[in-house]
Amino acid sequence: MKTRRAHSGFTIVELLVVISIILFLLAMMAGVFLRTTKMAKAKAANALIQKVAIALARYQAEWRTLPPDNGYGLPQNGGIVGGKVLYDAGTLWRYLGCELTVNGQTYGPYTQFNANELVAFTDANGAPAYLVVDPWKNPIGYVGDPDRVVHNRDTFDLFSAGPDGKTACNDGIDNDGDGATDNANTAYAAAGGTSRQMGEASMNGSLTGFKKNPKSTEVLDDLNNWDPQY
Repeated sequence: MKTRRAHSGFTIVELLVVISIILFLLAMMAGVFLRTTKMAKAKAANALIQKVAIALARYQAEWRTLPPDNGYGLPQNGGIVGGKVLYDAGTLWRYLGCELTVNGQTYGPYTQFNANELVAFTDANGAPAYLVVDPWKNPIGYVGDPDRVVHNRDTFDLFSAGPDGKTACNDGIDNDGDGATDNANTAYAAAGGTSRQMGEASMNGSLTGFKKNPKSTEVLDDLNNWDPQY
């Protein structure tokens, strides 16, 4: 009597099931990797903000003043109105990461920036300089002028635009309730050389109530030195 030999190997259906399982596992692993990477970058941004804050405090303790603002969102060639320097895009690197020589005496540096925290540019004088950037390669925002500090009124404001690279003032939403939206990172009005631009620009780097309100459609992933970190 002839007997049929058992077939070895997988059927097409079994192969499709196996492939589907593998694809599901790969997708799940990719999602975990992306979330882990985002969290790691957020932690790195928070650490950088803290490092800059410590350096600014050391600078202020020695000089009884703070460096010029870095004019987040404004042209990198710097701003001078009425002879007063309003901002210097390379200020964090220039005043905190370099040695300062005054009357023959050397001060600083007040911190060390690594290569991943710096992006080169050419300043208003045509000289090479560096922006201090977050893990997404966007400049760290810094406001130290008491006429323009909004959140930490006795010290300074520091912020990162977060993973999406957009601050609260360029997310296309009416953050301050004035009926108008703003899609530019305007840092200061600079009218008369000293005025603070309130409104949308004052929301730079803010999480505020919009992120915490579950009914809001707004998503803000900014990191800063005044809101509770996420």
